[in-house]
Amino acid sequence: MQALTQLFFIILNVLVNHDIVFKLIGLANKRRRFLKAVFVTYPNSEKIASRFAPRWLFGYLKWRPYFLGPFEQGGVWGLKFVISSFPHELSTSDNKSNRRKLLDRMERLRQITGAEKVLYGFGIGAALRGDRPKDAQGQLLVSADDAFVAAQAAVLAAQQVRERHGLDGAPVIFLATRSMIERIDKYLKISGGLTAIMINPQERNKPEFVWPEELRDRQVVLISLVKEDNLLTLRGRLGSNWIIVNEAYLKDPDDFVSKLGRPKGIPVYQLCGARGRTFPDPPGIYYGSMPCCQVISPMNMEVVVREIKPS
Repeated sequence: MQALTQLFFIILNVLVNHDIVFKLIGLANKRRRFLKAVFVTYPNSEKIASRFAPRWLFGYLKWRPYFLGPFEQGGVWGLKFVISSFPHELSTSDNKSNRRKLLDRMERLRQITGAEKVLYGFGIGAALRGDRPKDAQGQLLVSADDAFVAAQAAVLAAQQVRERHGLDGAPVIFLATRSMIERIDKYLKISGGLTAIMINPQERNKPEFVWPEELRDRQVVLISLVKEDNLLTLRGRLGSNWIIVNEAYLKDPDDFVSKLGRPKGIPVYQLCGARGRTFPDPPGIYYGSMPCCQVISPMNMEVVVREIKPS
């Protein structure tokens, strides 16, 4: 099955991944204004990359956007591309000229399709922060703050879980890095309606670190935006009635729930991402969703939150 999928994408790119085709899309877009963004991401592992291309193509696709098809979010459309560079390769000084080529290519695709902006996967966006194209008014033509959209998604997830369990007055705890805490706080000031406790687990060994022990026996919604290991180091401090919502990508959700060791009957949720349609659909628990960095219209964003039920 994987070989057939790889063959499909090879044929798709041979037929479609050309400027002349994207120019035709641009002509249609001038009339209908249906296309708002072009998006490029990267795989987290060779296993994920192999869903789209055979390994012998990886070297060629390291910095050449490989077309995966259209996607829809919030009623608007975009075109999705992928490169085969992995996270550890994105920000090295050796690849500065390659990053420049990627920027130039994505900006070219934006122009000829008539899209309004370029969206980058989180790791790519971070690597490209210093030298991104701007429009005539000096505004960035790429996603200005992907992490702010992630902060918005975390707040929406907290509200969704509280409503699902009838916990309107329950405290909400956000586990996040300092920069993410700043973004969550900023979004809460804009949106209102939620009072939250912010905890940075990276500071747990500092004298000023405070854990809300007074909430240990209460019903609490905890949203974790840190890596899996950072949450697991705190599992002994989690209250028995706390509902956990994990945001970080999980390679093995069943193993995560097992290690977390929550009491029977207390659900553990995964914040899968924003609701949207993309091809191929993400595997496992992530179906019907897309990462926050792929969101075209944050104002119309819905989040997908699913309970992790060990098989």
